This record gives sequence, structure tokens and C-alpha cells, in this order.
Amino acid sequence: MTLGSHSWIFVALVIAAPALAAPDESAAPVSHLHLKNRDVYLGDLVDIDEPDMLRWQSALSDQPLDFPVAEINAVYRRIGEPTAQTAPYCLELLGGDILYGDLVALTPEKITLKTEMFGEVAAPIQRVARLIRCQEGRDLIYSGPTGMEDWELTESSSPWKDDGGELRVEEVGGISRKFKLPQQFCLELSLVVQDGACFYLELGDLFTLETFGDKLALVRETSKAADVVKLQSIPAGESRLQLLAFVDSAEGTVTISTLIGKVLGTVRLAADSPVEESTLTLKNYNKPLCLEQLRLRVWNGVLSSELAGDGAVVHSSSGESRAAKTVRLDSEAGQLVITNGQDATESLPWDGIAAITFPTAAKKSEATSRLNLRNGVRVSGDLRAVKEGALQLHVANVDATLNVPIDQIDSLIGISDEKATATNDYPVLEAEDELSHGDLVDTPDGGDPNCLYWKPSGSLTIASLRPDLSARIRFRAALPQPKTDAANRTTTSGITASDRFRMAYGFAPTDSKNVSGANEGEVLTLVSGDSFVCRVQSIDENFVTFVSQLVEVKRVPRELVLGWHTSIATNLDTLNDDKRDRLLTLPRRQRDDPPTHMIESNRGDFLRGRLLGMNETSVIMEVRLEEKKIDRSVVRRIVWLGENGEDPESDINNLLPQNSNAPLVQAVHLDGFRLTFASRGVVQGAINGECVSLGACQINLEDVYQLLLGKRIGEAAAELAEAWKLKDATDPLFAQDDGGGGGANPGNSSSLVGNPAPDFTLDLLDGEDKFTLSKQQGSVVVLDFWATWCGPCIQAMPQIDGVVKEFEDQGVKLIGVNMQEDRQSIKSLLERIKLSPTVVLDIDGATAEKYQVTAIPQTVIIDRQGKVANLFVGGGPQFAGQLREALKKVVEAPAEPAAEEAEEIKEEAPAEEAAAEK
Repeated sequence: MTLGSHSWIFVALVIAAPALAAPDESAAPVSHLHLKNRDVYLGDLVDIDEPDMLRWQSALSDQPLDFPVAEINAVYRRIGEPTAQTAPYCLELLGGDILYGDLVALTPEKITLKTEMFGEVAAPIQRVARLIRCQEGRDLIYSGPTGMEDWELTESSSPWKDDGGELRVEEVGGISRKFKLPQQFCLELSLVVQDGACFYLELGDLFTLETFGDKLALVRETSKAADVVKLQSIPAGESRLQLLAFVDSAEGTVTISTLIGKVLGTVRLAADSPVEESTLTLKNYNKPLCLEQLRLRVWNGVLSSELAGDGAVVHSSSGESRAAKTVRLDSEAGQLVITNGQDATESLPWDGIAAITFPTAAKKSEATSRLNLRNGVRVSGDLRAVKEGALQLHVANVDATLNVPIDQIDSLIGISDEKATATNDYPVLEAEDELSHGDLVDTPDGGDPNCLYWKPSGSLTIASLRPDLSARIRFRAALPQPKTDAANRTTTSGITASDRFRMAYGFAPTDSKNVSGANEGEVLTLVSGDSFVCRVQSIDENFVTFVSQLVEVKRVPRELVLGWHTSIATNLDTLNDDKRDRLLTLPRRQRDDPPTHMIESNRGDFLRGRLLGMNETSVIMEVRLEEKKIDRSVVRRIVWLGENGEDPESDINNLLPQNSNAPLVQAVHLDGFRLTFASRGVVQGAINGECVSLGACQINLEDVYQLLLGKRIGEAAAELAEAWKLKDATDPLFAQDDGGGGGANPGNSSSLVGNPAPDFTLDLLDGEDKFTLSKQQGSVVVLDFWATWCGPCIQAMPQIDGVVKEFEDQGVKLIGVNMQEDRQSIKSLLERIKLSPTVVLDIDGATAEKYQVTAIPQTVIIDRQGKVANLFVGGGPQFAGQLREALKKVVEAPAEPAAEEAEEIKEEAPAEEAAAEK
């Protein structure tokens, strides 16, 4: 294969993801589809004229996906606040269905309601649980969850997260939220739990739902006693707990029932217990837990009847109740006519009737889907179709097919008992906020060869993946970890590394006579992550020149290279963290002229410096302004060190293939190779592609660990570069003290910045009280780590105290953290320098260790959300201005500042370089 001039290299070895078009926010998906196999899809419902089927327009593809209802766990469309309900009557039906409207007719056979959404609907009496006269203001108080925005974490590192309309946690963690509640209200709860679940849900001082082994109990606890009522067992496997909690603080009762009205247990409250504003807390201790539905609504104090007979119970507004065999409404007379067991009739003023309940305990719904609407309506039934922006649901309770506007749906819950399709762990497609198990299938007849086609598990359709999709497709659990680099191994049968590379990716051998098998066994790794088998002939200030059996003699710009190594090089991932930290720590005196390369000898020794060049015999390095010539035979690796300001992801995304509309794919082979190419379709389980530098390639998917698509290629490359990015060492005290250089210090170089501040509880200097950091959320806290023997600390304390006082009226607090000293020494020093900050005692140094204190003074700013905003080490004349500027940004920051994850890397200077600085 003969290629032209070296200009091809800008699109050759590194093929990058094309720039993505800016998303259309008006068309952004607002819904989440959850399958029973835990897959999640962004998108929305689209029309389908087929019963028991749901068609979903996913963000993964331009073609919709069809799923049987039996595969559906839930659909969430939680947008905005619940709609106010003003209808005068509420009809509660079998299976927990709720309708609102005007009462048209009440006969011994049926109840007819005129609803705003569905018109007139009639429910047979045997399917009615309650008819309730709605009191003024009978609205939904809350319907959700609608994300994590209004919830507080009970621990600074709580792992709760918004999972597409649900709140989910996989480990220990709690969340809480305050609600304003009336004296009588109903809490509707739906939790997805595992067997062995351990959690509690607490609503202020009113009640607690708590697990005890495999039992769920209702607990009412006071200072003197606890009332515990067993409610039900938690089923094996994954199950959905759906409960109603009726709270009547006036009567002093909490009653828990199932969704269909079966009472499970009741506990007593103190009469007239205040509810007003109560905090709901949900704390998980083990096993995954999902908060699927939480609704709070006003309640009129009337529970469903569980009478064994066939009659009803009539409840008057004055609190009286009486049994009735039948009931009917005489609208003209305004009377409710009831008959008793002896068929005697009696008329009661209709205006004085609060509710009528009917026996429903033995009834069970056979519906497959349940819809919760934004206005509090709930209906269950069987899906018939989706047409013209409405979902058609046949509701057995009213024997009618209801047209439900999609924009009024809060959630659709799959309640079918039918088992979902069995799903393998792999392959699995992972995109932003989406997870899809399935298969990458052959390009169908007539399909676009530039597209990849995905068949999701449980779906009846195949869809082409969007060409601008950023995702990864994993085909197995983990990439094997060889004892030596797989890309470098040769076999006893004489197969060279290039042969193995060709076999992995389906390349044909070249006719090159410039390379022999003896010269094989070296690998260039590029900023794209691609690994290229070759023999490097030379490296100069601009290019790396190499020969290979795969291509003719070529050269690549040095800035596109991430590393070079020989066949005997060990895997750098085997380096322990301490050694890696030392190798990547940049001493203060080298910051103006940092090393750009690191070489490794055959014995595992490392040397940092600037690579000047390499030829067939020597590697030339500049080390501390001295040129060193090293025998190439003793060097097994050269690493290009990442430096501040480099952006490998951006570099890759600027290198585009010519005249290609195909999606960019990077294959990570089981043998360790990476190759980026333009996809040309899948045939018989192998993905075809075009690598500009190497030509046509073919990858058997059985031999692939994962495929990276779109921006994920650049992200993976950036991650590779980040692993070898230099970090500044902590300045010695003399350099901190004199404010050397006078430059701005933003205080954001520590790995703690942007992460939750480590919590602690310490004794206060004055008195027996304790100080707990996590209780200070909502305030900005400045921690000053200091000691009485530290001169720079004493010089910095007045500066810190003065700056913090400038912000006191904006909720800024100063906490001095003294390092392992006695109270009397601290008080004497504070009296001498005439300062009186709040001081806590870090007696054992554990808190200082949490905050990585290796030199003092150290000043830490913690924002209102409990995250580390800035961390300064040292003081000096410039420090007051730096602290003031940092505090100004923190107090003026939005309520929920974005948090960027920072990888923790301990900054510690090499011993020999630290000694040199002294």
C-alpha cells in the first residue's frame, strides 16, 4: 500500500470524533423509559396502533423502538408542578384508581361522574371503593420525585442520585425534604426494594416505616415507649412496595393500607399532634433502594370500609356513620336514599354527606399498566394504542377506553405479572443517562452501510444508532490484564507483533521490503489511544519517523504521540500510587521549565527531562540543562508527559477524516490493541471499517472488549493523557511565608477542591460543646489550621480574621483548627495577639489528616453546599487579597454551583529533588 506525502498523517493514525451539532433544546427529550431489566432510555412516546405495545423514540436512534408492555417497568414524564384539582367529587375505584369530576348519577348499580378529561364515565358499584365529597382546596400537595434539586443529603457523601424520574441509591445514604402538611393528609409511597433490604422512612415525629429483617413495620416512638406494628413481609427478589399512609393529627391516628384499601396497621399519636412543617427522611443501609413514587394529598379523614357484607357505609359531615344495603341519589330532592338490611328506606340530606365507602378488600385488579396524571387522577388498564398525542387505555373499572393526553401523564407504571425477556449482562450500550442491553447486529438488507444497527433486549425492532452518538458498547466484563503488554508479545511459532495486529484488525500484509521481523516489537501510542506496531528509526524536534510491515516508511508529528515502548516494557499500570505520584510531582524550581518526557530503563529506573532526539543507537535527553546521550538498547519506554493547558480530547476532535459520513469508532481489542476507524457496517458478526493510514480493516466482534463511539474516543484519550500529567509539589514553608513571586493564588490546586468537605466533630476551646462541620450547611466556613509554635500561622491569623469579618453578614464563619495542643497554651497565645476566633481542638491530628495538612498555616474555604471551594497553604503579604477574592466568589456563587470531579493525586516531591531545594 503506497501513500502520498506525509500530510495524510493529520487524518491518518488518529481519526477523531466529528464535532457534534448543538442540541435543539426545544426538542430535548423530557421522558425516561425504564425496562424491567434495568435499562433506561431517554426520549418520548410516539404513535402506535397496536394493543399491549409501546413505541419509544429514543435519543439513541432516529428510528423508534417497539416494546411489549410486559417489558415496561415505568415511564416518567415529570415536568413542572402538579395541576390543581378543583372538581367537587373524587371516585376511588378498584386497584387504587382515582377519578375527579361532577356527580351525574348514583344508583344501586353504578356511579356516573362527568370528568374534565374523559367526559362521562360510569363505574359499577362492585368496582367502587369510595365516593368522596372534595373539601375546598383538596389538591395534591406534592407529586414526584422530580429530581434531587429540593432534597438534602443527610451525609455529605450520600450516594443518592436522580435515575431518570426515580431516586436511587446503591449503598448507605439518606435524603430528606421538608413539606408543609395539613392536619389530615394521605401519603402515597412506592418503593422498589430487594430481599434483605434495610431502610427506614421517617415523617417528622409522626411515624416511621422501618425494616426488621424481612418484615416491614410501622413505628411510633416517644421518649417513654415505642409502638411497633408489623405490616407485611418483604418478598424475595426485587419487588415494589406500594403503601398509603393516612395521618389524622386531630384524631391522633396513623393508618397504613395497601393501594387497594386493605388496612395493614394503625398506631396512635398524641391528640392534636402538630404537623405543619415536617421533614421526610429516607435512609438506606444496604441493598439497592429506589424511590419510585411519592405523593402527598389532602384527606377528609374517611377510610375505605372493609366490611364483610355487600353493603356500604355512609359517612356524614358531622362524623356519624351508618351501614346501608343500597344507596341512590335523588338529585331533584337533594336526598340520599338508603335501604337497610330489612329493606326499610331512609332519606338523608345530600349536602350533609361527606363520603360513602364500599367493601373492596377481596377484589383484585388485572390491569397491566397504571397511569398517574399530573392532576391527581390515576387509572389502570390495558394499553390499546397511542394516537395523536394521546394514550388509549382500556380501563376495566369503567368498561371504557380512555384517551389520556400524553402531556398530562406524570408516570406510567408497568404492573403486568408477565415475565420480561431474559437479558444477558453483555453486550451493553452505555450513553449519557442511557443504558441498553442488546446486540450490535449485521447491517440489514437495504440498510445504510455507514450506520451501526442495535437490537435492544426486549425490543421487537432494530434501530440504526445516530452518527453523532457518544457511547461505548461493552462486549464483556473487563479487559484481560496480561503480565506483559499484550501488544508487544511474540509467540514461539514466530508470529510477529505486526502479524498479530493484522490478524486482529483484518489488514492485508504490505509488500514493504524496508522492515524485517527482527525489527518488530516496538509500539507507538498516539493521543487518540491507538497503538501502532512499528520500528522507530528516529525522533527529531518535529517528527517521529518509523517503518512498519503495515505501511511504507512514514512519520508522525511529535505532538500526536503519547508514548513509545519496546516488547520488554512492563505495564505502567503496575506502578504503585506512591511511585507514580513521585514521578509526576513537579518541584517548584522546575515549574518555569518542566520536563516534557520520561524514559524508563530495562531495569525499571526512570529519568525525567526533555527528549531532544533518538536514532538507531542513542536516545538524547536534556536533564537540568545538561545533554545526556543514552544507549538506546537500555531504554524500553518513552512517555510524553502531559502538561497544564494540553487538551488531548480537543486535539483529537480537530483531526477529521476526509469525505466520510460514517460514524467514528475505536475498537479496543482483547489483545490490547486500539484502532480508530470510520465504520462501514457489520457483516456476519464483524465490523468493517476504513482506517485512513492503514486502509480497509475488519474486526471480529467476538475478539473485541469494547467499542467507543463519538466523543467517548476523545474522552478516553484525555483520560490516558491525564494519567501522566505533571502536578505541582507543595511549596516549602519559606516559599509560602514570603509570598514569593507575588502572583495570584486561586487556591484551587488541591485535589480536595470541588469535592465534599470531609466531615468532623471536635471539642470547642471554650466549654464542653462540640462543633460538627456537616451541621453548618447553608453557611460558608473558613477553616484555619494552625499551631501556637508556628510563626507564619501567627502572622496569617490577623489577616484571616480581618477578611472573614468583612463577610460576617453574608453567613461566613471562621473556625480555627488547632493542631494537637493544650487549651492553656492556645488561650495564652490568643490573649497575646488579641484575637478571639472560634477554635476547635484537633487533639489526635485526624482532622488535619483528612484535609491533607502537610504544612501550616492551611486555610480551607467550604461553600454553602459543604464542598471545598479553595485551599491555601501558607500566608505572605498577598494572602489577604487572595483570600478576599476567593470568599467574594464563594458568597456570590449560585445556590447550586456545578461540581467538577477531581481525581485525587497526592502531591509529594521526590526525595532527591526535595533535598536539592534545601
